[in-house]
Amino acid sequence: TCNSPLRSLSVIGWACIAMAVLLALAEIFARHRRTVGEASLVDALLVGIAQVGALIPGVSRSGSTLTAALGLGFKRAEAARFSFMLGLPAIALAGLKELWELHKVHLDAHGWSVLGV
Repeated sequence: TCNSPLRSLSVIGWACIAMAVLLALAEIFARHRRTVGEASLVDALLVGIAQVGALIPGVSRSGSTLTAALGLGFKRAEAARFSFMLGLPAIALAGLKELWELHKVHLDAHGWSVLGV
């Protein structure tokens, strides 16, 4: 909710700083040799778990998954591809949930046309 203690400016600021430091460490210390074709189920689970970090305000979903993939040794472009592929189900389900919510409030025809744009 909006009144949650996690929504304070200090939490958001520290979360941004922490993610920047983690991304920098992954960029500096990772080997950047692996491709998506070499990804294992464990890699997918670890990068998927990194998406949970985005529940904290100030942490981006793509930033957390990219950081995890880089930390696992994926090449930069491959980390971005892997992050995007693993994010598709979460993004699709969030979109379907929102469509269901709109359906429940009986959005009129005009509202649906705006949604389509």
